[in-house]
Amino acid sequence: MSYGERIYVLDSSSLITPYRNYYAPSIAPTFWQKLGGLIKQGTICTIDKVRDEIFRIDDNLKDWFRKTFDALPVPFSKRRQNNNLFAFGEAIELSAYQQIIDWVSENNHFEENAKNEFKSSDIADAFLVAFCKAHNLILVTEEKYNPNIKKRIPIPNVCRDFSVLHIGLFDMMKELGIQL
Repeated sequence: MSYGERIYVLDSSSLITPYRNYYAPSIAPTFWQKLGGLIKQGTICTIDKVRDEIFRIDDNLKDWFRKTFDALPVPFSKRRQNNNLFAFGEAIELSAYQQIIDWVSENNHFEENAKNEFKSSDIADAFLVAFCKAHNLILVTEEKYNPNIKKRIPIPNVCRDFSVLHIGLFDMMKELGIQL
C-alpha cells in the first residue's frame, strides 16, 4: 500500500513530552489545536498501542487524545479501525513486526532486559517501527539515536537498521509549517 503524501505516525513520547515539559495546553493551546487539525486531515496518525500507553496515565492528555481521535474518520479507507486509530494487525505489518523482533532477539549489542522490554506487547515501539516500515510512513519520536546504549533499545536505532524514516517533533513541525 502506498500513500501519495507524507504521513507522520506519532510515538507516545511525541505527545507526552510536549504535554508535560514545554507545550502544556495552558501555555501553548495553539500547538494542540494545530496538531488536532493535522490529525483530522490524516497527515498525522498513530496506532492503538500508542493510545494504550497514553491511557495508562489519567490526565488531561488522555482526554485530549480521546476527543481528538474519537471525532475522526479513519484516514485510510481500507484500514481496520479501533477507536479511529490504526489497529495493528495486517499481514504486511505482522511480517515487518516479526523481522524486527527477530533482529532484536539476535542482536548481541543490547542487554537481555532491554530486548525483553522492547519485545513486550505492552510497549508500542516495535509495533510503531513495523507499522511505519510496512507502509513507508514517517515515525515521529522524541527518542534519539544512540549507538552506544545497551540498557534499552531506542526507536531510532531500530529505524536506522530497517530504513524507516524517523524524525523528532520539532522537525515534523518545521516540515508541516506548524507555527505557534
